[in-house]
Amino acid sequence: MKNKIRIFSILSLMLVITLASCSNGGGDSTPKNDNDSSGGGQTISGSSIVSGAQVTYASGVSAEAKSYNNFSFSKNGDPLSNYVNPASVAISGNKVTIELGVPKNSSLDDTSYYTGLGLTVNPANANVFIEDDFIFLTQDQKYGLFCMKDYNNYAYLVYADRDVTMNGTYTKGDYTEKYNCSFKKGWNYLITSESGKTATNTSSISQPNGYKWTVTDADW
Repeated sequence: MKNKIRIFSILSLMLVITLASCSNGGGDSTPKNDNDSSGGGQTISGSSIVSGAQVTYASGVSAEAKSYNNFSFSKNGDPLSNYVNPASVAISGNKVTIELGVPKNSSLDDTSYYTGLGLTVNPANANVFIEDDFIFLTQDQKYGLFCMKDYNNYAYLVYADRDVTMNGTYTKGDYTEKYNCSFKKGWNYLITSESGKTATNTSSISQPNGYKWTVTDADW
């Protein structure tokens, strides 16, 4: 997770766990949507992440982007199926359906990076996989599908191969991250909220209230 939109700099600490992601905050902390509506509420059930969940669109998103299913994983633009199989992400009108199976063994990483930061991970032999965004290309632009409340509050998908907790505080320079996460075996949400120079990470098996699946420009 590279330093391209500020909020994703939080996830740069997770490079060892799965992938490089990007983000950089700046400007208004709330995306301007063409069709703003409240999100949240659906609970993950097996491989079904969301089914027919409302999608909002940042201003300027093309009509082509509002009906799309050829998504790639954000790591090097590789197909999702390289990491998770089966994997399906489809937008139809203002609705999105996401189905994700079990990540391949080669895609899972241990949690030693976190314990190396001084966090407490229990059990320490748990393995996880993080999917922070879904990237796709249309004829006119590159877009991303994100679960977000605003540019300081994102929810990422995390797969855990067993029930695992992650707790503690990590500080690097003047930036602090706090973890109070309890992931269930299977898919979960990692909810990252940034305020000033502090990021707080919590977890849930349900899409957080007020968070929406949002399509926005990803040409960073």
